Amino acid sequence: MIDACLSGAAVIDAARRLVTEVSAEARPTVAQDRMVSSRGEAGPEEAERGRGEAAYDRRVEAPNCVPSLHRRWVVAGEVDDVSIRSRPSSRRVAACVTEVTAPTVLAVALLLVIGARSTRPAWEGMAWAAAAALFCAGLPRLILAWGVRRRLWNDRHVRVRRQRLKPLAATALCVFTGLALLAGAEGAPRRLVALVVTMQLSVVAFLLLSLIWKVSLHTSVAAGSTVVLTASVGPAGLWFAAVVPLTAWSRVRLGDHTLAQAIAGTAIGVVLATPYLLLT
Repeated sequence: MIDACLSGAAVIDAARRLVTEVSAEARPTVAQDRMVSSRGEAGPEEAERGRGEAAYDRRVEAPNCVPSLHRRWVVAGEVDDVSIRSRPSSRRVAACVTEVTAPTVLAVALLLVIGARSTRPAWEGMAWAAAAALFCAGLPRLILAWGVRRRLWNDRHVRVRRQRLKPLAATALCVFTGLALLAGAEGAPRRLVALVVTMQLSVVAFLLLSLIWKVSLHTSVAAGSTVVLTASVGPAGLWFAAVVPLTAWSRVRLGDHTLAQAIAGTAIGVVLATPYLLLT
């Protein structure tokens, strides 16, 4: 009988240890709780936030009205997993495209190309182009940076339409000064002078357009550059037309322009390139 009692006690003790081991395996540790919570699944923070057991938080990149390579994160509710993964990378690509195809960047590149094809040797024309670029792109870029520092406009792309007037007016003054010096200088390449005249008219046109509508200056400069390059280098310049839809996509993707504004900028850019064709 004693042996039977001992056997029964051993069975009970073994069963107790088995239940304890199973319960320990089923209970999540504190580290597991933190790991699950960091992945966006249900965790202990939901009770404090009053979202219920089924709710969970995910961190997604919020669309920012000021495109930047820096990320801005917010807490959101249930969001599609695909959009979470695709949004950051596409916005980074769009931001890079916007920077590369900025009007001042394209203006400098276009001036150098036209200057190089206007004289022999090419470096003389490029020297003239560098001088023109100082007034058509360098000084305007400095003015934009100064305005951002003084908080006169939001950033160097000036995404608010009402803030465009002052920097465009300052740019028009800089381009006009450069045009006056270039036209009065002896030996200035004719094509380069025609290009600066075209830039001057384009800046004034956008200054007036900005009073009523926020047309994309990026797509306008890209389209106008395609026309000028095609007229200068021949059919090879048409390859630059591929930059236009890419630029339009980046501006729409970043939320800086609507599709209509990007398309309108493209059409206006083609029209504003006409003076270069007439003067050359």
